[in-house]
Amino acid sequence: MCLVNELARYNKIKHQYRLTSETGPAHKKVFTVTLRLGDTEEYTAEGSSIKRAQHAAASAALGGTRFPPPPPRALPSHAHHASHHRHAGAVMPTVELNALAMKLCQPAIYTSVPAVPRPRPRLPYRLPAPFVPPYPHATQGHTPRVLDPGSLLYRVRLSVGGRSWVGEGATPQGARHDAAARALQDMRPSSGNESDNDSGSDLLNSEVKSPVSLVHELALKRNLSVQFTVKSERGPPHMRVFITACTVGDMETEGEGNGKKVSKRRAAERMLEEMRRRWP
Repeated sequence: MCLVNELARYNKIKHQYRLTSETGPAHKKVFTVTLRLGDTEEYTAEGSSIKRAQHAAASAALGGTRFPPPPPRALPSHAHHASHHRHAGAVMPTVELNALAMKLCQPAIYTSVPAVPRPRPRLPYRLPAPFVPPYPHATQGHTPRVLDPGSLLYRVRLSVGGRSWVGEGATPQGARHDAAARALQDMRPSSGNESDNDSGSDLLNSEVKSPVSLVHELALKRNLSVQFTVKSERGPPHMRVFITACTVGDMETEGEGNGKKVSKRRAAERMLEEMRRRWP
């Protein structure tokens, strides 16, 4: 689904998922979803849940669309070779987390935290030997002490969907892997227990999905379209304040924030509150 978002963004077209039918008994529902790309292409697929039907429609669209795909993001050659030699045949935590974050349509953001000296093991105390300079002038001046990079403990803060974890490691990459592993420990149970029947209450009570994704899924269950519009912006360039409106059917809410994404998320959060009130 995220790849469809990138495809639509690259070609500057609109895309919309519509729930076109829902059949079968309560314990074995079959959902049919139609994905419309631009004004000319439509793809229909079925699944045991709305989300699975959406993914199937997205896969069909990616395989049959005539719109050109966005160019792939190329990694630096040295990074590719280093990763291949060190981790050949193994799925690293960062890779697994990125896949999970893409599935949830949530960006995984890594932020460097100042490194700290690595704790050293306690050794028996010994008196230092007296220092005798080899030349008389060696005592003049001051030689700054350079901290060995190997004695540092690197730290990284990872944020996904409003939750954060701190990882530590002997290298910046090791700290990223540690943070990703900690995040996966917390996120796997929440994302792995997906039921076949996505009910409205399950969607509203989800702690992993973003408010924007929840609004889209709940609106889809009622065949309603969702629209986010930036209504106004004010303030100097370094302190812009955006107001974004979220419209679902005859409901409209507004969110305010220091960025378009923040104001969009807050508008979606208020829309979820309105949905809870109207759709108990």
